[in-house]
Amino acid sequence: VFPSHVVRNEVVATFGSRCKKLAQSVVLHHGLAHPEILARPIDEGRRSIIEELDLPDDAFIVLGSGQIQSRKGCDFFVMAAKEFVKRYPHRDVYFLWLGSPSVSEPWVQESLEQDIKRAGLSGRV
Repeated sequence: VFPSHVVRNEVVATFGSRCKKLAQSVVLHHGLAHPEILARPIDEGRRSIIEELDLPDDAFIVLGSGQIQSRKGCDFFVMAAKEFVKRYPHRDVYFLWLGSPSVSEPWVQESLEQDIKRAGLSGRV
C-alpha cells in the first residue's frame, strides 16, 4: 500500500524487477485527497476554521499537516512561527497544525506545547 502514485512509481522503478508483488500494490491516499473534501470551496473551509477557532476575519493562516511525531517537522513549524512573529509582530498570522498526536510518541505534542508557551505563541500556534 502506497500513499501516492509518485511514491509507488518510484518504488516500482527502483525495486520492480526484484519484487514481482509490487504489481499487486495499491495506492490509498491520505484523508485530504478524498474527492468530497477537495470539492469543498476554499472559502467555506476558511470560514469554518475562522469560526471554530474564533480568529479575526482577515487572519492570515499558515497551515501545516501530518501526524504529530518527531519526523514530521512540527518543531520546525513552531520555530518558523516564532521567527515570523518576531520579525512581523503586528501581522495577524496564525499557525495551525492539522494532525493527530502519535500514539508511539506522545511526548512530541507535550514538548511542542511547552515550546509554544515558552515562545509566547499561545493563541497563535
